[in-house]
Amino acid sequence: LALDLRTAAGVEVFLELVKVSDVVIEAMRPGALDRRGLSYQRMRAVNPRIVYCHVSGYGLTGPYRNLPSHGYAY
Repeated sequence: LALDLRTAAGVEVFLELVKVSDVVIEAMRPGALDRRGLSYQRMRAVNPRIVYCHVSGYGLTGPYRNLPSHGYAY
């Protein structure tokens, strides 16, 4: 399944999946889902039991937080 989270339709489908999911694992740059209106708080509003995991190569803070880290780094 491929979703374009830059569209309202993609966000809507994503939230429908969150409703019936146990875990969301994402590996985007820090704040990417928030900018698309998909914050942890919004996910939790549709599914209070959701477990949210953010995978980051360089962490959520610090000077390298916004650098891409996928591909060869993993």
